[in-house]
Amino acid sequence: MSQSNHSRREAIERTLEDYKQSGATRRESIQYRGQWRSLEVIRVQPSLLLLNNNNNRLTAQLADHPSRSVVIEDPLSAEAQEVLQALLANTEKFQDLKTELKVLGQQNPGLISRDGLLINGNTRVVALRQLGVDGIDVAVLPIDATNDDYLDMEMSLQMTTLTHQDYTFTNELLMMRKYLVLGHSEEELAVRMGWVRNAKKKIDQADRLLTIIEEVRTLSESALPYQIFDNKKQHLKDLDDEYERLKREGDVQAAEAMKWNRVAAMFLGVAKDQVRTIDEDFFENRIVPRIDDTENTNPLSGYVGDRKNDPLDELLGEAPKRPDMKSFVKELLNDEGMKQDDGTITKDLPSDYSLIEKTIRLAAEEIITENKLEDYRAEPAEILREIRMNLDQVFEKFPEVSRLQGFDASKFDFELRKVRQVVDNLSSRVKAAGEN
Repeated sequence: MSQSNHSRREAIERTLEDYKQSGATRRESIQYRGQWRSLEVIRVQPSLLLLNNNNNRLTAQLADHPSRSVVIEDPLSAEAQEVLQALLANTEKFQDLKTELKVLGQQNPGLISRDGLLINGNTRVVALRQLGVDGIDVAVLPIDATNDDYLDMEMSLQMTTLTHQDYTFTNELLMMRKYLVLGHSEEELAVRMGWVRNAKKKIDQADRLLTIIEEVRTLSESALPYQIFDNKKQHLKDLDDEYERLKREGDVQAAEAMKWNRVAAMFLGVAKDQVRTIDEDFFENRIVPRIDDTENTNPLSGYVGDRKNDPLDELLGEAPKRPDMKSFVKELLNDEGMKQDDGTITKDLPSDYSLIEKTIRLAAEEIITENKLEDYRAEPAEILREIRMNLDQVFEKFPEVSRLQGFDASKFDFELRKVRQVVDNLSSRVKAAGEN
């Protein structure tokens, strides 16, 4: 134990002794090793406390940090503590927490070991330090508390109503896996998470979701930040539900194709309701033909590959082949033009990716409309009515849109000719049907 750590421990012991001598009565009850334990609450100087590098609120952020090795090798050093403090100050809702503490003061004590290591309340301590307080209230753990106890208590405290900030999606997944890896049972995890119903199902899905995230991260040649996935929770849950359905039907190949189709759309910024429409054949049947039918070069052509010679091709014609969307995702994640300074994916897509994203959205909306019409058992006339209403909107907005910079008159004219062709063909069929 270093001298500074020894001094810190002595200072905490002296404060605990003063607590007993003064007859102080403030205590905090926590669950410790399966039983409720009442702990003394003391007031200490902010500088006495150590931020916890094993704080599960920071697992994902720390894994992606350039100074991660400094924190891991010497977590008590001044440099490591500064890294942890900066990460905590950048967590979501930190400013709201700081404002709340400024107005209301510290309502709940932190939780520390006898060495001054914060087990609970790291973010609060950083906020209180920034507010310049002279003292911070902390409950002190028993002298025999271990690292396993720290994790157990952190989960118990952070998953209750005492939580000031929610864990991010990825940090929660990482914390759950860590808890199980340390030897705890799924039943214990369910209790810590407060899950009474469908606990096994939730735990299994959490493990699968983290596996998908890690699989995607391995495709990136540089560190892909966990935070990229924090706003994709529903995307991934929907993906997992469909993957498991296809797997139960015995079509793992289709499940894999669907997965990478959806992952590609997710990273191109497509909305979750639209991503939900994407199946294993989406790019093959909906996107490649749609782009081929425009005046644009198809940026997906390099991912289709050469079809192997099949004797049936001459009789049946060459069937379309699913694009290799996993390879597409890999190239997308490693394209420097797609990355921002913090390693996240830009929303300002380069032209080829922008074309694919727009095509996905249009195709997805087409499927959504088809599903609605099918649900309503619509007649062909209802489909035409929907199309006519959309064309009415185009007609009304055309004078304004056509004057905007970037409006492509030739592309518009190309699509208009296609519409006329379809209408003419349909009119011919209607006329022929009437004559029969």
